[in-house]
Amino acid sequence: MALIILVFYMMILIIRPMDWWAPLLGVSLVDNVAMLLIPAVFLTLKGGDFRRWLDLPETKLSFLTLIGFSLSWLPLSRLGVMTTFLAFGKIILLYCMIVLVGTKRRNFHILFRTLLICIVWMAIHGILQNLRGYGFGGQAPLYREGDGVYQIVAFGVFNDPNDLCLIFIIGIPLFYAEFRASQNNLVKLMILAVMPLVVFAAWLTNSRGGVVGIFGMLTTHAIINTRGIKRWLVIIASVMLISVVAPSRFATKLAVDTNRTTYWGMGISSFKSTPIFGAGLGNFSEITGGAVAHNSFVETLAETGVVGYFPWLMLIYFTCLHLYRALRLKKIKEKERQEWFYLSAIISALSGFLVAIYFISRGTNFVLYLLLALACAKTAGVAGEPDLHKDVFGGWKSDLKRALFFCCGSIVFLWLSVRLAKLIARGI
Repeated sequence: MALIILVFYMMILIIRPMDWWAPLLGVSLVDNVAMLLIPAVFLTLKGGDFRRWLDLPETKLSFLTLIGFSLSWLPLSRLGVMTTFLAFGKIILLYCMIVLVGTKRRNFHILFRTLLICIVWMAIHGILQNLRGYGFGGQAPLYREGDGVYQIVAFGVFNDPNDLCLIFIIGIPLFYAEFRASQNNLVKLMILAVMPLVVFAAWLTNSRGGVVGIFGMLTTHAIINTRGIKRWLVIIASVMLISVVAPSRFATKLAVDTNRTTYWGMGISSFKSTPIFGAGLGNFSEITGGAVAHNSFVETLAETGVVGYFPWLMLIYFTCLHLYRALRLKKIKEKERQEWFYLSAIISALSGFLVAIYFISRGTNFVLYLLLALACAKTAGVAGEPDLHKDVFGGWKSDLKRALFFCCGSIVFLWLSVRLAKLIARGI
């Protein structure tokens, strides 16, 4: 029962039938299904499963992120604290339920394929927009006047072409993993049939941000398959290119987008003024006079201060760390190649998404937490044996010290990258 409700919850979040299908128009499906999900999960799972889930560092950090984001409003409004807790709480609920249910291999595969089916649905919807001028529900594409191009869109958060392109981009390694892992020839043929549709739909979004996501996935692939000094050279070159050059958005003239770096600088300045609680989640426009940050890391830092930014970034850090450790397990690489395909696909998709949100404000976007949850669920699933669990999740205290150092270092890095980008923009 819990798995069925969770699958339905994922589908309504992604394709949002209540926004385009006449029988469901106006129905509050998200809130109603969320209310059903909590009792269903806790009545279905055994006590041992719940304890293992609660012991995961990522579970604790997800709770701390929710608390930190909510407390960002404490100096401003108690009502804001409760409103933020309820709004962002639904995203954390999705995250926790996927991790709780998805550690079992069968459940994970169902959730994974549900995501793929939703991506295919949006690809067909977008292609219909391009071919006949409207998709499901009569939705028309957007027209970008500055460039004179049409951009396909979907519903909810995917009404933004950047978000729609990203879900298609991250879907590419996920489809590839399903193709390599599947033993069913019919499934392989179906994937070969739909993958070109997804790639074509990504092209039809006319989103520049998708290029950044692809770059992030390719960089992750290079890092995974290199060692020693070569790996560090790839990391350093990638970070510098992403943080300094990429704000140009790969325009015809290679130059830094000064508007973005100005907003980033304003966000850093705001953090200096309110370092503990920040300016309040979702309040970045008050800092800039109406503009968004165009950087999820700067935005989260400025809006939530250290109480929100540290657990949020540590959640990302520990997820990637544990995912990478699971990916390097000898047993997974040699004996369970199917699981290795899923792990490598998720780390590629997650990395591409994280790189892309360095240039768009998506710190509370549910897709980020969907990917983080799938990563944690698969990692915990493959590390279910006691010896493997220790190899992946062991050393919590030393990992925590590194994570705190990483969080502090990221703030310094953000400040330095803004300074360097401004110097380049001035021609120095």
